[in-house]
Amino acid sequence: MLRSVKELLGYGVEAKDGRIGVVRDILFNQHGWCVCHVMIDLTDLIPGRRVVLPPDSFSQPCEKDFSFPVNLSCEELKNGPTLDIDETEYRKHADELYHHFGWEPCWKCPSVGPEWEQSKVPEEEMQMRSCREVLSYGVGATDGSIGHVEDLILDDSEWIIRYVVVHTRNWLPGRKVLVAPSWIAQIVWDELKVYVSHTRQEVKESPVFDPTEPVNRKYEEVLYDYYGRPKYWDE
Repeated sequence: MLRSVKELLGYGVEAKDGRIGVVRDILFNQHGWCVCHVMIDLTDLIPGRRVVLPPDSFSQPCEKDFSFPVNLSCEELKNGPTLDIDETEYRKHADELYHHFGWEPCWKCPSVGPEWEQSKVPEEEMQMRSCREVLSYGVGATDGSIGHVEDLILDDSEWIIRYVVVHTRNWLPGRKVLVAPSWIAQIVWDELKVYVSHTRQEVKESPVFDPTEPVNRKYEEVLYDYYGRPKYWDE
């Protein structure tokens, strides 16, 4: 299912035997925009502490009660490694967590193929990025500024960021459009800005995105046809 990342932030996290906290952030690999970790504030278990868990440890989010079930018990999480320093330490913390639970590291990104290995990718491309942080980034086209990142759309079956939601309110008030990560020319992390490989006019005339409606395949067909891009579901 394709769902809003912004909506998932703040969802309550339910262990097998009780609530443990809330979703603070979702961390993705900038090499392929695949989600590697979900960061949790352990507000109901160990206030003031955080943990990052791999996507495979979660069941499907429940929209009815805004909860995100995790396949671990409160005791297992209480006795496991926690992220005590700051969010930049999550890579080291994740390695410790995987060793503790006997999990396989999830640094590979399925969107770039099974042949990709951590040792073959430059360190800067291995860096994890915060969805919460990217939500504040500006967006530029090939010929000028467009707006800012309003949201990210997550495919929770593959755990990949499928779309960036661009709000053009400073240029076209009230209009929101979707751009796939593969259509992004570059992200200048130090400038907090995303640059898409299309003109302002192309973005202006692209299919409007309605955040009150779920992204479905019919809409995706229209979007990909408009930009003349190969469809990811046909690969």
